[in-house]
Amino acid sequence: MRDAIWAYGTLANATISPTTKDTDYYAGGAIGTAYIDLGAMSTNSRFTRHTLDRDLYAVWRALSAFNAADYVIPFIVDDTVAAMNSTLAYVATYAPTITGIVWPIGQEWRHRAPETVRRYMVQGLTAKSSGSYTATTFEAFFEHGARAGLAVTLGGSNL
Repeated sequence: MRDAIWAYGTLANATISPTTKDTDYYAGGAIGTAYIDLGAMSTNSRFTRHTLDRDLYAVWRALSAFNAADYVIPFIVDDTVAAMNSTLAYVATYAPTITGIVWPIGQEWRHRAPETVRRYMVQGLTAKSSGSYTATTFEAFFEHGARAGLAVTLGGSNL
């Protein structure tokens, strides 16, 4: 029965392409482009209008290699409107990636999603660097459940 009410694939798969340090970037490019509308979720799903499954993880995957001087701060924002311009709020800000490491393509950072949000939510990140930020691309999506191994392979917490 569980398979009938939960698609085990990804949710809101989009890319984030930061280019400038000290700037926020959002999945899909501009804010309000690639969001999850919890109000549109089926009543047969594990989600309600404001509550997420406690085993939902937000994932940021590197699609290009990092410069060792660069790092990012992943976050999730929510709002009451799809344009994400009414009462935009950070509902989760996670630990920054570790600096001094050339993170490889495919490196993932997984964090537990917040359990309570407003109707619309989206993943983002803040680009940071000790120098000039080197443009990178990330894939951002949500997954259900834990994996067999740790996603962060070179140190740091994956929760």
